[in-house]
Amino acid sequence: AILMEPARDDPHVTGMARHYHLVQCSEYCDNQAVSHVSVDNLAAAREVVLTLAGLGHRRIGFIGADNDFMSTIARWQGYLDGLRVLNIPPREDDQTFAGRDYSFASGVEAARRLLARPERPTALFCISDVLALGAVQAARELGLRVPEDLSVVGFDDVEYAVMGHPRLTTVRQPCYELGRTAGELLLTPVSYTHLTL
Repeated sequence: AILMEPARDDPHVTGMARHYHLVQCSEYCDNQAVSHVSVDNLAAAREVVLTLAGLGHRRIGFIGADNDFMSTIARWQGYLDGLRVLNIPPREDDQTFAGRDYSFASGVEAARRLLARPERPTALFCISDVLALGAVQAARELGLRVPEDLSVVGFDDVEYAVMGHPRLTTVRQPCYELGRTAGELLLTPVSYTHLTL
């Protein structure tokens, strides 16, 4: 089986792996000797922060999610790492977490918490496109223009990221390649393998 959404510390994965050949795709358990394939979430998040800084931003906010997925943790670490590279001290009041379900409504609410303050971020990095679209909506409600007043970057490059105006800036995941590689690992049982695309 290919598992798409195991939590970082899911205890059931090891038990299943004793009886079945498993491959984890995108999300995975960090302490389990079960093969997985994913993108380098940390490096991608760091690159987002560096790109935003290259556009002149020094107050870069972060919207994560209240869940225990490896991607959530790695993207937050990449955000913090990017700030460290730039010698920008991380500010707790520039970071917030939406609901564990990555819902649009929780993205709106999380962005409101960051943008309603007098000293708000001028850019937001959101760990998913749905949260980023929620942030764009919150900005509109507060009278902020994207990208003139606020830059917003999402992650995933889902189809509906290009359906609004302006189109969402996002990190594209190689979905086809992730799926193909997971299938190849599944059909060629090997010892524990960790592949990053």
